[in-house]
Amino acid sequence: MEPGGFAMGRVHAHLRELGQRGEAEWAVLRPTWCQQDFEQPCHVKSIKDENKLYSATDRGKIPWVSADDIAGVAVQALTREDAPNTEYLVLGPELLGYDDIANTLSSVLGRKIVHVDLSNPALERRHQSFGCSEEHSRLMSSLDTAIKYGMENRTNDVVLSMTGNKPKSFREYAESAKEIWV
Repeated sequence: MEPGGFAMGRVHAHLRELGQRGEAEWAVLRPTWCQQDFEQPCHVKSIKDENKLYSATDRGKIPWVSADDIAGVAVQALTREDAPNTEYLVLGPELLGYDDIANTLSSVLGRKIVHVDLSNPALERRHQSFGCSEEHSRLMSSLDTAIKYGMENRTNDVVLSMTGNKPKSFREYAESAKEIWV
């Protein structure tokens, strides 16, 4: 979320303003989509029961990041001697679309997983079928549209520069989590 934007973006902007006035030391982590998102019930069910992934991202790419890598950056930001007073855009090591994710899962699971690209209204209905509110379903669908048009086409070296470790690839994550989808 951009500083000042919806949800946590407002908190980010507030922290930055406090820091600019010298009233607080701060750091904000801005991770992209997490690899562990594929452990959510909607994905687990569709992968296990249908061998499908659903999105409205078309061929849009995402730098999927591991929750472990986000935690590693957080530890470094919180334990520095001097407050960083900055934001960290925490991204995964590779740009992957849902077709790429489906191919990786196919390889790891030993069965064909396919990506089904839905319209936004169809994705909203799908989210609602899993108990999401209309408002949240619209939000999630709009984020897929933004991905479709390149919002997440970016990578960086924050994980490596902050932790000294290479960020975990999606394949590494999928290998470690594959029992979830069997």
